[in-house]
Amino acid sequence: MKKSIDDATPAEWNALRKPPEHYTQGNIEVIEVIRDTLDSEQFKAYCQGNILKYVMRANHHRQPTVEHLRKARDYLNWWIDEEVQP
Repeated sequence: MKKSIDDATPAEWNALRKPPEHYTQGNIEVIEVIRDTLDSEQFKAYCQGNILKYVMRANHHRQPTVEHLRKARDYLNWWIDEEVQP
């Protein structure tokens, strides 16, 4: 069962935040389109590639390191969700 923002702990708040406008097409998040388009193994590989990308560029980019690590964490959480889906 999904939690609402009202029930979120500070650690969960980031996972429940509204995505930036450029991550959506209308009311649909692009990551959901990607998840629906790929099979489970393809989606996990997609997440793994993005985790590597964001971790490796964390200290070598103009954007603050923490922003890259947060993006990597998002992809890791999506990969974990894919692993535990029934």
